[in-house]
Amino acid sequence: MPQTLAAKRKRCSVYMIGASRANANQVGPLCAMIAERVRAGLARARSEGKRLGRPPIALALEKRIREALATPGRPGVRVIAKQFGVDPGTVQRISRPFVAPSVVAAAP
Repeated sequence: MPQTLAAKRKRCSVYMIGASRANANQVGPLCAMIAERVRAGLARARSEGKRLGRPPIALALEKRIREALATPGRPGVRVIAKQFGVDPGTVQRISRPFVAPSVVAAAP
């Protein structure tokens, strides 16, 4: 489904702040060039063995958080997070069991 010009401009507006007026013919190639450079940089970082994304918390800390979550009459997620010095989102993520995705990709 082709994107409208307005959608393309909205998606790439961050990169055109300095431009006085974006020509309709320049929006698509500019977005494509930026996306290509980002993908190339990520591929290069992976090939160099760099770990992408946020570093995981220590396994011992995760185990202690799981134990705190399993205790009967436990405090809330925010209290546990403050107790262990992590973000409440981290405690929330640990509290939920991993569930496989419900949609399976079709085989090619």
